[in-house]
Amino acid sequence: MNSREKLSEKEIKLEIGRRIREQRKANGYKTSQTYRDLNIPRTTYTGYEMGARTPDPATMNKIANYLNTTVGYLMCETDDPAVQHTTSSFEDLLKEKTLTFEGKPLSDEQWELLALTLKNINEQDKKNTIK
Repeated sequence: MNSREKLSEKEIKLEIGRRIREQRKANGYKTSQTYRDLNIPRTTYTGYEMGARTPDPATMNKIANYLNTTVGYLMCETDDPAVQHTTSSFEDLLKEKTLTFEGKPLSDEQWELLALTLKNINEQDKKNTIK
C-alpha cells in the first residue's frame, strides 16, 4: 500500500509539497537556488512546496530529477525516495534524457557531448578488441 491511499486530496497536495521541500533540503539546496536552477517562477515553486499547487507532469519530472528522487516518491505513490537504477541501455537513457549531474538535468549540449563521448569509447573499445 502506498501513502496516497491513506490521504485526502488536500492532504496529498500538502504531502507532495512536504516531500519536495524535504528532498530539496536533503540535497542541501536553498529555495532560491532551486527555483532558479529549475527555471520556475519563485511564487510557483513556493506554491509547490507549500502544497498550494501541484506541478504538471513535465515539471514534476524536472523537479524529481533535480532533487535526485523519483516522481513516484514525490507524488506519494511510494515511500522510497531512492532512485532505482534499472538496466536500461545507454541508448534508452539518451532518448529519455533522465540523467542528472550534481542534481541538475543535463542541457541538450551536454546530452550531445555525452552521446559523442560514449560513441567514441565504444569505437575505441572495438579497435582494442580487434588487435
